Amino acid sequence: MDGIRFAFGTLTVLPVRVTRWDRAAARSGMLCAPLAGLVVGLCAAAVGTPVLLLGPGPLLAAVVSTAVPAVLIRGCIWTVSPTSPTGWAAPGRPMTRCAS
Repeated sequence: MDGIRFAFGTLTVLPVRVTRWDRAAARSGMLCAPLAGLVVGLCAAAVGTPVLLLGPGPLLAAVVSTAVPAVLIRGCIWTVSPTSPTGWAAPGRPMTRCAS
């Protein structure tokens, strides 16, 4: 249970009480990271699908579906400097960190 809390507390803005910040909790939290991603993706689909079906078109649905994860993960993905083809920082340049 600590791993799930760690994953959601670290990777999302969803309110959880993280009680352990040790190496074991971090390891299990990163193993549970796909679960946090699944929940964020389901939230994006839950908002984007009605906009697609009832709204003015697919472009607005795409924008809304992209905005939901950006808000739920504090925009962490967008703060990584894409200085190499993999999106990781180039040698000699520090990677940008997410600010909580």
